[in-house]
Amino acid sequence: MNYQIKKLNQFIKAWIVPPALIELLVRIKMGFKPPTLSVEEIELLKQNDKLKDRHVGNRCFVLGAGSSIKEQDITKLEDEFVISVSNTFVHPDFTRIKPRYHILPPLIKAHGRLHSEAKFTDWLTAMEAATSGAEMFMHIGDREMIKRNGL
Repeated sequence: MNYQIKKLNQFIKAWIVPPALIELLVRIKMGFKPPTLSVEEIELLKQNDKLKDRHVGNRCFVLGAGSSIKEQDITKLEDEFVISVSNTFVHPDFTRIKPRYHILPPLIKAHGRLHSEAKFTDWLTAMEAATSGAEMFMHIGDREMIKRNGL
Protein backbone atom coordinates (compact mmCIF):
# COMPACT_ATOMS: atom_id res chain seq x y z
CA MET A 1 0.00 0.00 0.00
CA ASN A 2 2.83 2.46 0.83
CA TYR A 3 4.31 1.79 -2.60
CA GLN A 4 1.02 2.74 -4.30
CA ILE A 5 0.70 5.95 -2.25
CA LYS A 6 4.30 6.86 -3.08
CA LYS A 7 3.64 6.29 -6.82
CA LEU A 8 0.42 8.33 -6.64
CA ASN A 9 2.28 11.20 -4.95
CA GLN A 10 4.96 11.07 -7.64
CA PHE A 11 2.29 11.11 -10.35
CA ILE A 12 0.50 14.10 -8.79
CA LYS A 13 3.76 15.98 -8.38
CA ALA A 14 4.88 15.29 -11.94
CA TRP A 15 1.61 15.71 -13.82
CA ILE A 16 -0.93 17.70 -11.84
CA VAL A 17 0.84 20.24 -9.63
CA PRO A 18 2.52 23.02 -11.67
CA PRO A 19 6.32 22.97 -11.22
CA ALA A 20 6.30 26.66 -10.23
CA LEU A 21 3.97 25.89 -7.32
CA ILE A 22 6.24 23.10 -6.10
CA GLU A 23 9.21 25.46 -6.32
CA LEU A 24 7.34 28.15 -4.38
CA LEU A 25 6.33 25.69 -1.65
CA VAL A 26 9.93 24.48 -1.31
CA ARG A 27 11.16 28.08 -1.09
CA ILE A 28 8.56 28.97 1.56
CA LYS A 29 9.54 25.89 3.57
CA MET A 30 13.17 27.09 3.39
CA GLY A 31 12.20 30.52 4.72
CA PHE A 32 11.69 32.43 1.46
CA LYS A 33 9.49 35.49 1.83
CA PRO A 34 7.90 36.77 -1.39
CA PRO A 35 8.64 40.44 -2.03
CA THR A 36 5.96 42.87 -0.97
CA LEU A 37 4.76 45.52 -3.34
CA SER A 38 3.87 49.06 -2.42
CA VAL A 39 0.35 50.37 -2.99
CA GLU A 40 1.75 52.44 -5.89
CA GLU A 41 3.30 49.34 -7.49
CA ILE A 42 0.09 47.35 -7.08
CA GLU A 43 -1.88 50.13 -8.78
CA LEU A 44 0.70 50.31 -11.55
CA LEU A 45 0.49 46.56 -12.16
CA LYS A 46 -3.31 46.72 -12.29
CA GLN A 47 -2.91 48.70 -15.51
CA ASN A 48 -1.98 45.41 -17.15
CA ASP A 49 -5.66 44.40 -16.88
CA LYS A 50 -6.42 46.58 -19.92
CA LEU A 51 -4.33 44.17 -22.02
CA LYS A 52 -6.58 41.20 -21.35
CA ASP A 53 -8.26 39.97 -24.52
CA ARG A 54 -6.88 42.91 -26.51
CA HIS A 55 -5.90 40.68 -29.41
CA VAL A 56 -8.24 37.71 -29.07
CA GLY A 57 -8.49 35.87 -32.36
CA ASN A 58 -5.35 37.41 -33.88
CA ARG A 59 -2.34 35.40 -34.98
CA CYS A 60 0.80 36.38 -33.11
CA PHE A 61 4.52 35.66 -33.31
CA VAL A 62 6.90 36.00 -30.37
CA LEU A 63 10.38 36.75 -31.61
CA GLY A 64 12.98 35.47 -29.16
CA ALA A 65 16.46 36.84 -28.71
CA GLY A 66 18.72 33.81 -29.02
CA SER A 67 21.95 34.04 -31.01
CA SER A 68 20.46 31.81 -33.74
CA ILE A 69 18.10 34.62 -34.71
CA LYS A 70 20.96 36.23 -36.66
CA GLU A 71 20.59 33.42 -39.19
CA GLN A 72 16.80 33.74 -39.46
CA ASP A 73 14.93 35.57 -42.18
CA ILE A 74 12.57 37.61 -40.03
CA THR A 75 11.29 39.62 -43.00
CA LYS A 76 8.58 36.95 -43.33
CA LEU A 77 7.02 38.57 -40.26
CA GLU A 78 6.79 41.99 -41.92
CA ASP A 79 2.99 42.28 -41.92
CA GLU A 80 2.36 40.05 -38.92
CA PHE A 81 1.52 40.81 -35.30
CA VAL A 82 4.90 40.46 -33.53
CA ILE A 83 6.04 40.63 -29.93
CA SER A 84 9.80 41.04 -29.71
CA VAL A 85 11.91 40.17 -26.71
CA SER A 86 15.06 41.63 -25.20
CA ASN A 87 17.92 42.08 -27.66
CA THR A 88 16.06 41.21 -30.88
CA PHE A 89 16.17 44.89 -31.85
CA VAL A 90 19.79 44.45 -33.02
CA HIS A 91 18.72 42.20 -35.92
CA PRO A 92 19.39 44.06 -39.21
CA ASP A 93 15.79 43.54 -40.39
CA PHE A 94 14.14 44.44 -37.08
CA THR A 95 12.76 47.77 -38.28
CA ARG A 96 11.03 46.04 -41.19
CA ILE A 97 8.84 43.89 -38.94
CA LYS A 98 7.81 46.73 -36.60
CA PRO A 99 6.83 44.71 -33.52
CA ARG A 100 3.73 45.94 -31.71
CA TYR A 101 5.20 45.10 -28.29
CA HIS A 102 8.71 44.71 -26.91
CA ILE A 103 9.34 42.86 -23.66
CA LEU A 104 12.36 42.88 -21.39
CA PRO A 105 13.38 40.47 -18.65
CA PRO A 106 14.33 41.87 -15.25
CA LEU A 107 17.55 43.78 -15.96
CA ILE A 108 18.87 44.67 -12.51
CA LYS A 109 17.65 41.50 -10.81
CA ALA A 110 19.00 39.18 -13.51
CA HIS A 111 22.07 41.08 -14.72
CA GLY A 112 22.76 43.80 -12.15
CA ARG A 113 25.94 42.15 -10.92
CA LEU A 114 27.28 41.91 -14.47
CA HIS A 115 26.61 45.38 -15.85
CA SER A 116 26.65 48.96 -14.62
CA GLU A 117 23.63 51.23 -14.73
CA ALA A 118 25.39 53.25 -17.43
CA LYS A 119 25.62 50.14 -19.63
CA PHE A 120 21.91 49.41 -19.09
CA THR A 121 21.10 53.03 -19.93
CA ASP A 122 23.08 52.93 -23.19
CA TRP A 123 21.44 49.63 -24.14
CA LEU A 124 17.94 50.90 -23.29
CA THR A 125 18.55 54.11 -25.26
CA ALA A 126 19.55 52.09 -28.35
CA MET A 127 16.56 49.81 -27.83
CA GLU A 128 14.19 52.75 -27.51
CA ALA A 129 15.40 54.18 -30.84
CA ALA A 130 15.12 50.84 -32.64
CA THR A 131 11.71 49.89 -31.26
CA SER A 132 9.95 53.19 -31.87
CA GLY A 133 6.22 52.69 -31.87
CA ALA A 134 6.30 49.46 -29.87
CA GLU A 135 4.63 49.30 -26.49
CA MET A 136 7.30 48.43 -23.93
CA PHE A 137 7.01 46.01 -21.02
CA MET A 138 9.69 46.03 -18.37
CA HIS A 139 10.15 44.52 -14.94
CA ILE A 140 8.81 46.65 -12.12
CA GLY A 141 12.16 46.24 -10.35
CA ASP A 142 13.80 48.30 -13.12
CA ARG A 143 11.29 51.14 -12.82
CA GLU A 144 13.42 53.46 -10.67
CA MET A 145 16.48 53.08 -12.88
CA ILE A 146 14.39 53.79 -15.98
CA LYS A 147 12.79 56.86 -14.38
CA ARG A 148 16.11 58.12 -13.00
CA ASN A 149 17.65 58.03 -16.48
CA GLY A 150 14.69 59.62 -18.28
CA LEU A 151 13.93 56.54 -20.38
